[in-house]
Amino acid sequence: MTDLLVRGLDPSVIERLKAKAKRKGHSLQQEAKEILVRAVPMTPEELEARFKEIDATFTDGPITISIEELIREERENRP
Repeated sequence: MTDLLVRGLDPSVIERLKAKAKRKGHSLQQEAKEILVRAVPMTPEELEARFKEIDATFTDGPITISIEELIREERENRP
């Protein structure tokens, strides 16, 4: 991970960020990270690469079961 230093922010911006973070139970750093991530979404190519990375972590290959099947299985296995 890389660090980012932002100089010259108005103190009122920092106070508003701190207040927002506190309301959400986050640190100032976590809140700032989330704002930056939302501001710069992944490109379709980056998303595809990330999905492939996630799929590769499953030894049985990609997940192919639908949400409906998962719900049905959960209901059937209830005591």
